Amino acid sequence: MWHQKDKRYMASILIYTVVLSEQPGQKFTAHIEDQDKNVLREWEGDPIEFEKAERWAMFCAVDLEQLGSKDKAQKGMLQTLDLCQSFLSINVHPSHLQRLENIKGWVVNQITQEPKLAQFAKSSTEHLLDWSEQESNNYQAVTLHGKVLIIEEKAVKSPYLVNSASRYIAQIEHSSGAIYKSSEIFMDFVDAEHWLQKTLVELDDPRVAEYYLGNIHFTLNISKHSLPPDIDLVHLARLEYLEMLLDEVLP
Repeated sequence: MWHQKDKRYMASILIYTVVLSEQPGQKFTAHIEDQDKNVLREWEGDPIEFEKAERWAMFCAVDLEQLGSKDKAQKGMLQTLDLCQSFLSINVHPSHLQRLENIKGWVVNQITQEPKLAQFAKSSTEHLLDWSEQESNNYQAVTLHGKVLIIEEKAVKSPYLVNSASRYIAQIEHSSGAIYKSSEIFMDFVDAEHWLQKTLVELDDPRVAEYYLGNIHFTLNISKHSLPPDIDLVHLARLEYLEMLLDEVLP
């Protein structure tokens, strides 16, 4: 992909040419050119590592693509989402496949399912959590959405701490390696378990709306982890761009 000439590395990304210029200390600056060699984007900070410069270039190329022709922008994003669907495991929960389909609908028409939320009655059926202690202070259970964990952080006994107590971290680990972690640290095991129960039920609902933004990130993270290691990096950049866009537009 990269072609070296002296201390310059060049690659074609989408319809652009990326040029990384090596600086002292094996750091790099970068810029992106169009077909007429006009500089469209240029790294303005201090020189950075090759991998960071490559990631910056990928993201900028996708940004240029998405800010250009609407038809080409949609076609590129839909191509990546189609690819994600094709690589998801046959054992993946159906809600992830449907959520990707709904995300594709959002890419095309920018419409969410937010108005339907008021009419939606959540299922009262909880996911069965059969806890087992795998390691000291580590409790696990298997669900249709992956392995759920509650990790207890024991309080450190100290004469300088008053009313110190254990804290609990809750997260869902998908078999692909993607992790959905609560942003809150709980002071009680029951509260951590309640968050997991609530999140598992919500993961069953594949709609695209602000309320389900965490679920959307989890599905896109599963998609990234499911892509083969030799995948064109532009697809990862598109998913990163899509997540940024959804964070800005949905709230």
